[in-house]
Amino acid sequence: MKVLTLNEEGLRMAARRLADDIVGSCPDGFDLMVGIRRGGAFVADGLREALPDGYCRCRRDVELQRPSTKRKGDRLFAILRKMPIWMLDTLRCVEARMLQLSCRGRRVEEMGLSPDTAPLPSLDEKPRILVVDDAIDSGVTIRVVCDALQERYGTDAVIKTAVVTVTTDAPLLDADFYCCHDHTLVRFPWSMDYKR
Repeated sequence: MKVLTLNEEGLRMAARRLADDIVGSCPDGFDLMVGIRRGGAFVADGLREALPDGYCRCRRDVELQRPSTKRKGDRLFAILRKMPIWMLDTLRCVEARMLQLSCRGRRVEEMGLSPDTAPLPSLDEKPRILVVDDAIDSGVTIRVVCDALQERYGTDAVIKTAVVTVTTDAPLLDADFYCCHDHTLVRFPWSMDYKR
Protein backbone atom coordinates (compact mmCIF):
# COMPACT_ATOMS: atom_id res chain seq x y z
CA MET A 1 0.00 0.00 0.00
CA LYS A 2 1.35 3.40 -0.92
CA VAL A 3 0.17 6.97 -0.31
CA LEU A 4 0.11 9.60 -3.04
CA THR A 5 -0.51 13.29 -2.32
CA LEU A 6 -2.32 15.20 -5.07
CA ASN A 7 -2.19 18.98 -5.09
CA GLU A 8 -4.61 21.08 -7.19
CA GLU A 9 -2.55 20.61 -10.37
CA GLY A 10 -2.28 16.86 -9.75
CA LEU A 11 -6.04 16.71 -9.37
CA ARG A 12 -6.52 18.55 -12.69
CA MET A 13 -4.16 16.06 -14.38
CA ALA A 14 -6.09 13.13 -12.87
CA ALA A 15 -9.38 14.64 -14.08
CA ARG A 16 -7.97 15.06 -17.60
CA ARG A 17 -6.78 11.45 -17.60
CA LEU A 18 -10.20 10.23 -16.45
CA ALA A 19 -11.92 12.45 -19.03
CA ASP A 20 -9.82 10.98 -21.85
CA ASP A 21 -10.70 7.42 -20.77
CA ILE A 22 -14.39 8.24 -20.36
CA VAL A 23 -14.75 9.97 -23.74
CA GLY A 24 -12.80 7.17 -25.43
CA SER A 25 -15.16 4.53 -24.04
CA CYS A 26 -18.43 6.48 -24.06
CA PRO A 27 -18.34 8.89 -27.01
CA ASP A 28 -22.09 9.68 -26.79
CA GLY A 29 -21.76 11.36 -23.40
CA PHE A 30 -24.03 11.23 -20.36
CA ASP A 31 -27.39 12.69 -19.42
CA LEU A 32 -26.32 13.18 -15.81
CA MET A 33 -23.07 13.34 -13.85
CA VAL A 34 -23.51 12.67 -10.11
CA GLY A 35 -20.73 13.68 -7.71
CA ILE A 36 -20.70 12.00 -4.31
CA ARG A 37 -20.02 14.70 -1.73
CA ARG A 38 -17.54 15.63 -0.52
CA GLY A 39 -14.56 14.38 -2.47
CA GLY A 40 -16.52 13.12 -5.47
CA ALA A 41 -18.00 16.58 -5.97
CA PHE A 42 -14.51 18.06 -6.31
CA VAL A 43 -13.46 15.35 -8.77
CA ALA A 44 -16.69 15.93 -10.72
CA ASP A 45 -15.83 19.65 -10.88
CA GLY A 46 -12.46 18.74 -12.40
CA LEU A 47 -14.11 16.35 -14.84
CA ARG A 48 -16.62 19.00 -15.90
CA GLU A 49 -13.69 21.24 -16.90
CA ALA A 50 -11.84 18.42 -18.67
CA LEU A 51 -14.77 16.91 -20.59
CA PRO A 52 -15.98 18.43 -23.88
CA ASP A 53 -18.75 21.03 -23.65
CA GLY A 54 -22.17 19.40 -23.50
CA TYR A 55 -20.73 15.93 -22.87
CA CYS A 56 -22.73 15.67 -19.62
CA ARG A 57 -26.09 17.40 -20.01
CA CYS A 58 -26.48 18.12 -16.30
CA ARG A 59 -24.60 17.72 -13.05
CA ARG A 60 -25.83 17.13 -9.49
CA ASP A 61 -24.25 16.02 -6.21
CA VAL A 62 -25.56 13.60 -3.60
CA GLU A 63 -24.67 13.51 0.10
CA LEU A 64 -23.62 10.27 1.72
CA GLN A 65 -20.96 9.67 4.35
CA ARG A 66 -19.89 6.77 6.47
CA PRO A 67 -20.68 7.33 10.16
CA SER A 68 -16.91 7.14 10.89
CA THR A 69 -16.30 10.08 8.53
CA LYS A 70 -18.80 12.25 10.38
CA ARG A 71 -17.04 11.60 13.70
CA LYS A 72 -13.77 13.13 12.56
CA GLY A 73 -13.51 16.54 14.17
CA ASP A 74 -11.61 19.76 14.59
CA ARG A 75 -9.30 18.42 17.32
CA LEU A 76 -8.15 15.61 15.10
CA PHE A 77 -7.60 18.10 12.27
CA ALA A 78 -5.31 20.19 14.51
CA ILE A 79 -3.32 17.12 15.56
CA LEU A 80 -2.91 15.87 11.99
CA ARG A 81 -1.59 19.24 10.83
CA LYS A 82 1.33 18.92 13.27
CA MET A 83 2.37 15.37 12.33
CA PRO A 84 5.20 14.60 9.90
CA ILE A 85 4.15 13.23 6.53
CA TRP A 86 5.63 9.75 7.16
CA MET A 87 3.42 9.40 10.23
CA LEU A 88 0.36 10.57 8.30
CA ASP A 89 1.11 8.00 5.59
CA THR A 90 1.37 5.25 8.22
CA LEU A 91 -1.94 6.30 9.80
CA ARG A 92 -3.63 6.27 6.37
CA CYS A 93 -2.44 2.71 5.76
CA VAL A 94 -3.63 1.58 9.20
CA GLU A 95 -7.02 3.26 8.67
CA ALA A 96 -7.41 1.58 5.27
CA ARG A 97 -6.66 -1.86 6.71
CA MET A 98 -9.09 -1.28 9.60
CA LEU A 99 -11.81 -0.24 7.13
CA GLN A 100 -11.25 -3.38 5.06
CA LEU A 101 -11.58 -5.55 8.16
CA SER A 102 -14.67 -3.75 9.46
CA CYS A 103 -16.49 -4.10 6.11
CA ARG A 104 -15.49 -7.70 5.42
CA GLY A 105 -18.53 -9.94 5.26
CA ARG A 106 -21.03 -7.15 5.91
CA ARG A 107 -23.92 -6.56 3.58
CA VAL A 108 -24.64 -3.14 2.16
CA GLU A 109 -27.98 -3.03 3.99
CA GLU A 110 -26.16 -3.36 7.34
CA MET A 111 -24.15 -0.20 6.72
CA GLY A 112 -27.17 2.05 7.30
CA LEU A 113 -26.33 4.39 4.40
CA SER A 114 -28.78 6.10 2.08
CA PRO A 115 -28.06 8.95 -0.31
CA ASP A 116 -30.11 12.12 -0.54
CA THR A 117 -31.43 11.85 -4.10
CA ALA A 118 -33.81 14.82 -3.80
CA PRO A 119 -31.67 17.15 -5.95
CA LEU A 120 -31.62 14.72 -8.88
CA PRO A 121 -33.57 15.73 -12.01
CA SER A 122 -36.14 13.79 -14.01
CA LEU A 123 -34.55 12.10 -17.02
CA ASP A 124 -35.77 10.49 -20.24
CA GLU A 125 -36.03 6.72 -20.57
CA LYS A 126 -32.74 4.80 -20.63
CA PRO A 127 -30.61 7.61 -19.19
CA ARG A 128 -26.82 7.45 -19.19
CA ILE A 129 -25.41 8.37 -15.78
CA LEU A 130 -21.82 8.90 -14.65
CA VAL A 131 -21.23 8.56 -10.89
CA VAL A 132 -18.05 10.23 -9.64
CA ASP A 133 -16.22 9.81 -6.33
CA ASP A 134 -12.69 10.46 -5.20
CA ALA A 135 -11.88 6.89 -4.13
CA ILE A 136 -13.36 3.42 -3.80
CA ASP A 137 -12.26 1.61 -0.67
CA SER A 138 -14.84 -0.99 0.37
CA GLY A 139 -17.12 0.03 -2.50
CA VAL A 140 -20.09 0.47 -0.17
CA THR A 141 -20.60 4.19 -0.80
CA ILE A 142 -20.58 4.01 -4.58
CA ARG A 143 -22.69 0.83 -4.55
CA VAL A 144 -25.36 2.48 -2.39
CA VAL A 145 -25.47 5.52 -4.68
CA CYS A 146 -25.60 3.41 -7.86
CA ASP A 147 -28.36 1.21 -6.39
CA ALA A 148 -30.38 4.32 -5.47
CA LEU A 149 -29.93 5.71 -8.99
CA GLN A 150 -30.96 2.39 -10.55
CA GLU A 151 -34.05 2.37 -8.36
CA ARG A 152 -34.92 5.97 -9.24
CA TYR A 153 -34.28 5.79 -13.00
CA GLY A 154 -35.10 2.15 -13.68
CA THR A 155 -33.23 -0.93 -14.77
CA ASP A 156 -32.71 0.50 -18.28
CA ALA A 157 -30.48 3.26 -16.91
CA VAL A 158 -26.83 2.85 -17.90
CA ILE A 159 -24.65 3.74 -14.91
CA LYS A 160 -20.87 4.09 -15.12
CA THR A 161 -18.48 4.98 -12.31
CA ALA A 162 -15.30 7.08 -12.23
CA VAL A 163 -12.83 7.60 -9.38
CA VAL A 164 -9.24 8.67 -8.94
CA THR A 165 -8.25 5.51 -7.06
CA VAL A 166 -9.52 2.06 -6.12
CA THR A 167 -7.68 1.00 -2.97
CA THR A 168 -8.78 -2.64 -2.57
CA ASP A 169 -8.71 -5.75 -4.76
CA ALA A 170 -12.39 -6.68 -4.58
CA PRO A 171 -14.68 -3.77 -3.66
CA LEU A 172 -18.44 -4.33 -3.62
CA LEU A 173 -18.63 -2.23 -6.78
CA ASP A 174 -15.57 -1.51 -8.87
CA ALA A 175 -14.91 1.57 -10.98
CA ASP A 176 -15.38 1.64 -14.73
CA PHE A 177 -12.83 4.48 -14.98
CA TYR A 178 -9.92 5.14 -12.63
CA CYS A 179 -6.38 6.53 -12.48
CA CYS A 180 -5.02 4.05 -9.89
CA HIS A 181 -6.14 0.49 -9.12
CA ASP A 182 -3.13 -0.72 -7.19
CA HIS A 183 -3.77 -0.12 -3.47
CA THR A 184 -2.80 3.55 -3.81
CA LEU A 185 -4.24 5.74 -1.06
CA VAL A 186 -4.61 9.31 -2.25
CA ARG A 187 -4.33 12.40 -0.06
CA PHE A 188 -6.47 15.05 -1.76
CA PRO A 189 -6.44 18.82 -1.19
CA TRP A 190 -9.66 18.43 0.87
CA SER A 191 -8.26 15.61 3.04
CA MET A 192 -7.89 16.31 6.73
CA ASP A 193 -4.20 15.34 6.62
CA TYR A 194 -3.34 17.33 3.48
CA LYS A 195 -0.27 19.55 3.70
CA ARG A 196 0.88 22.00 1.04
